[in-house]
Amino acid sequence: YQAQARQDMAALQAADLDLLDERGAGERPVPGLAGVTQSLSDVSLALAGDTAMLTADMVERAASASDAEAYRSRVSQTWVRENGQWHLKSVRIVGQEAALP
Repeated sequence: YQAQARQDMAALQAADLDLLDERGAGERPVPGLAGVTQSLSDVSLALAGDTAMLTADMVERAASASDAEAYRSRVSQTWVRENGQWHLKSVRIVGQEAALP
């Protein structure tokens, strides 16, 4: 998503992917910026049949950024298994202060 790799995303996503990034411009790296790494912590995964829900804290940082320049967010993803393959159905990213369900 951050790298705007549309072809790679298309291989993973469901046909009706719902992607909602609610962060403001100052809460995330500039889209398409090279060298951005993401790490997840406080990961929770719930599995119910052919549906999986992941929630986590996410930190994004450019290769040249200091710790003070890291962007912290909350992310949730819903995955569905279709024809034996897992596909990304929805993504919601919010600023760290916002709450996810």
